Amino acid sequence: EKPFVPTYAQARELAELAKEKDLLLIEAITTHFKYVFMEDDINNVIEFYDSLLDVQLMLAGFEEIQLFTGHCFGADLSYRLAVRWQQDHPEQKLSVCMLDSFWVDNDRELVRPDLDFSMLPAELKEQVNDLDEDHLEVHNMYKQLNCCGKPEALTGKVILVSSAKKESVAAEIAKKLGTTEEQVLQTLQTDDEQLRKYFIPQREIDNVALWKQYRDDVCAIKADGDHMTMLHQECVDSYVDFIFTSLE
Repeated sequence: EKPFVPTYAQARELAELAKEKDLLLIEAITTHFKYVFMEDDINNVIEFYDSLLDVQLMLAGFEEIQLFTGHCFGADLSYRLAVRWQQDHPEQKLSVCMLDSFWVDNDRELVRPDLDFSMLPAELKEQVNDLDEDHLEVHNMYKQLNCCGKPEALTGKVILVSSAKKESVAAEIAKKLGTTEEQVLQTLQTDDEQLRKYFIPQREIDNVALWKQYRDDVCAIKADGDHMTMLHQECVDSYVDFIFTSLE
């Protein structure tokens, strides 16, 4: 996924929120993977974040963490980091809230449809190639980090908020080209489901069922919106009470 780059005003709001609510915010790993973790695997990454937490808590005068949370791959990282933190602090009561986690596992086979885009008009082909490169860049990051295996045991509550809607790849392409979804699909000679399976096959997984294989006690809820729009305020309002009720 493309990194979130906040405006100056948004950055100030995030900083004030972190200060007011005792939060430590970590940007998406994709924004600095090539500069920080290019030579590391997932275990090195977690050790880095674990050390960062130690330092930040010491500077802030805190000793405990109550909740780890993240979105998409950040949700996977939040779970891994909670497990690592608990190893050194078994007395602390931890909870994890994962927003649309699919638990990346390189050993899991993801089948992409065989679509031929070679005969597309140049402008549409460029958009398709950009989407494909975005997918491959993230996939290569997962592969290089060697993300494999099932989640380790964690003592504490695990909450999964998953998106209720599927993303429309055709709509994304159509918006960039200033045309309609119907025209895009007609030109590509496919449907939106096939496009989604081609570009983001990971998100075709039923992540509630996936996590219940690992933890039958996971607290799960479906959020209004798709993978990205579930982070919009109106969607967050639909599940935030569930999160806090689950933590009580």
